[in-house]
Amino acid sequence: MVVSNQPRSMVMAGGQPISAPLRDVRALSERIVESFAGKVAPCKMLPTEAAGTDLASVVAICLESASMLLDGGLEPNPADMARLEKAAAGWAREGIPLDSVLHAIFEGSRIGHRLVSDANSARDFDGASSAVFVLIDMLDTLTTIVTMAYDRELRGGGHDQYAAVHTLTTALLSGNPTGAMARHSGIAIADSYAVLAISLSPQPDENSSRMSREVVSRRRLRKVQAELATRSRQQALSLLSLDGGTILIPAECTDIDPETLIAQPSKAGHVLITATAHTVATRAIPEIVDQLHQLLDVACRLRAVPGLYRFEDLALEYQLSRPGPGRDLLVSMLDRLDEYPELLETLRVHVGNHYNRRASAKALYIHVNTLDNRLRRIAAVIGFDPCHPSGTPYMRAALLARELSADGARPEATGYGLRAHQLAGWRPDTGPSA
Repeated sequence: MVVSNQPRSMVMAGGQPISAPLRDVRALSERIVESFAGKVAPCKMLPTEAAGTDLASVVAICLESASMLLDGGLEPNPADMARLEKAAAGWAREGIPLDSVLHAIFEGSRIGHRLVSDANSARDFDGASSAVFVLIDMLDTLTTIVTMAYDRELRGGGHDQYAAVHTLTTALLSGNPTGAMARHSGIAIADSYAVLAISLSPQPDENSSRMSREVVSRRRLRKVQAELATRSRQQALSLLSLDGGTILIPAECTDIDPETLIAQPSKAGHVLITATAHTVATRAIPEIVDQLHQLLDVACRLRAVPGLYRFEDLALEYQLSRPGPGRDLLVSMLDRLDEYPELLETLRVHVGNHYNRRASAKALYIHVNTLDNRLRRIAAVIGFDPCHPSGTPYMRAALLARELSADGARPEATGYGLRAHQLAGWRPDTGPSA
């Protein structure tokens, strides 16, 4: 940062301070922020509260500092620059790209310079020219402070420790942990771990046009990581991306409940977390990780209620997701209904309502007699009564197999999919078993 030690004199134009157009800081800040909207990248990327209050306060700091320099000050107010540095560090943590922030600074400076030059150049060209050099010094100061804040934030925060832990976690997941890795990270390798596979789903408000999905996803991930670190007292190891990943909790940490560990970040990060878990010996981690992510894929494909699931919660669904002649037969049992979407929907809804005729008729907005007629038509098409006690287990399994089959009808495509809690008999508000 370049700070002139030479005394400055107030820059004048037409007998008046050239900084006059910048002195209504509040109104001008609002005007500049409004002009940014939809034009400058950080305004699209920042969360709503930051794009309004935080950004406006930073613009006000810049305007006040520019006025101070134009009025003869040697350097901006240190307290104001500290506030700018804090805001920049926060943007770095939120994942706002540095180039976008610098673009916003230059865009704001361009607007401010235009106001000054339009108001004064006609009266005093020399004064307007002097203002250019002052504003260049101001830009040098602002860009230096913001860039250094980003650099410190990205280099700090235990980056080396993070890299060591990341290496150890990767080694555990691949089955190649070593004593050297453990010593380097300062974390002892446990005999067994609770292994969690997690999926992070966005909240509906992430589709807001004011937000960049990638930036919001990064922000969400950091919140989840911070909450996990706090709740597990830094003992949980994780390898997470924007969509999810894997968490390892030493089995000896009996006071760390995986279900709570998942629920709390979900609340703190405003994110829907679906997870699967199982405890195994350290040497078995690689094998169980693959199985847990397969189980997680089953839960996600069935649009299960967010929460923590174990193999006993989705044993039937998991088994039906495995390819084989049995699943192929189940999938083919309802093939004839593909020509009758209305009947297929009726069957899905009726099975999902546990064969409750009144509930199914209400869900389908039809009379109970109409439902009975459709069920008789279904029986005629597929060749057996889906409501007979001998056929009901097959109907539930066939619907599950179709939704879990790579070649079967998918809920995303048809709109007729049943949620896992409906298929397995769970209540929608309870999710997986405790």
